[in-house]
Amino acid sequence: MALSARFCRWRWYLLAAVVSMLLVVASLVATLPLRETDKTMAARSLVAWIVEGRSVPGFGEDYPDAQHMPKKKRFFVVCDFVPAEVSLSDDPRVHRITVQEYDEVFRQNRFDDADYMFIEMNSESASELVVQFSNVFGGLAGHGYRFEFRRTVWGLRTSGKFLWVS
Repeated sequence: MALSARFCRWRWYLLAAVVSMLLVVASLVATLPLRETDKTMAARSLVAWIVEGRSVPGFGEDYPDAQHMPKKKRFFVVCDFVPAEVSLSDDPRVHRITVQEYDEVFRQNRFDDADYMFIEMNSESASELVVQFSNVFGGLAGHGYRFEFRRTVWGLRTSGKFLWVS
């Protein structure tokens, strides 16, 4: 009898704890509609991953050649799905270029302390943005990834897949 009386007394606390845990799990899994600014945030997070060594929210992997990035004097970024007037980094070494400008920029700079990032949109839906990302900083030095960005209650989250290395 004493056990059932204790259970009756504590059942509301137990129920509240279980409901709270379910709400936390649901908030991590639930996907919300993307905002217009999420494209810019996604591109900025990828540039910061390379230039500043910051982690991409939800991805958790460091860039494999992060130790080489601080030495670079110039980072050229091709990203056509974010308007050209929008800055992708506050770092003065980062310069946005178009696909059409790439050949001329590469001819002038080669890999002399220069890094080239390409951020291309694969697909976009109301709840997911999928981009191909490549970072090349030498004739045989570069990496390619596929990133999926989704908005959750806690902000923009990313899952990524390593595709290639040169």
